[in-house]
Amino acid sequence: MEPDDFLRDEYARLILKSTTTYKPASEIHKETGIPLGTIYRRLELLKNAGLLQVAGYIENGVKVKTYHNKPRRYHVSNPRISRILEIIQKNPAISYRDIQKISGYPFGTLSNSLSNLEKDSKITVKRFTRRTHHFPSHIPSVEYPVLINLRKETAKKL
Repeated sequence: MEPDDFLRDEYARLILKSTTTYKPASEIHKETGIPLGTIYRRLELLKNAGLLQVAGYIENGVKVKTYHNKPRRYHVSNPRISRILEIIQKNPAISYRDIQKISGYPFGTLSNSLSNLEKDSKITVKRFTRRTHHFPSHIPSVEYPVLINLRKETAKKL
């Protein structure tokens, strides 16, 4: 499912609305009236999409998972975030240092912003021993090697 599909899915919307605090699936079921099987399927989809945080505890020897609607602090309406996303969109496979040169943001600010964008699944980061490449989230992973090689100086000159 695409992120926009979750907004159209009534069950997913109810689950996200219900999980403003950490809750187990059984409590979500009682609150929303959605069948438990459907809740578990949607919880897995929402978790994989990065929209839910999962925590757990042990109660009477039984592990209980709790789910929480993951707050997105870094929204594209923030000018700094939208600038970084724009740079990455225009320059797929761009390195950290190149983003810093183009944006002019201090290293700490940029590092924190990129980390949060990656956690929110807005960008994908491919890390190598001496280099880190940043990609927009819509680019398929099979295209990464081609884009990385195109960013190399010798490939540009050819």
